[in-house]
Amino acid sequence: MEAVSLAELRQIALKKIREHRGCHDVEDLSVCPLDASGSDYNWAISCGVGGSDKIAASKAALYVQEEMRRSYALAADDPA
Repeated sequence: MEAVSLAELRQIALKKIREHRGCHDVEDLSVCPLDASGSDYNWAISCGVGGSDKIAASKAALYVQEEMRRSYALAADDPA
């Protein structure tokens, strides 16, 4: 699993979400650090929708989050 910064996670996630149908104009999203105790992941996506279909954007965010959690972790030294 690759450890990346909060900014990198956000950039990757936004690009991947925009690839989904109805999500090309998603304007913003947040990647939120989580307390990793007892969990396999230490971040979550919160999608801001601007112009996009809110349902499609929410579904895409969940899908991308699950896909990315297999490959990326928030770097422990990121000041979040």
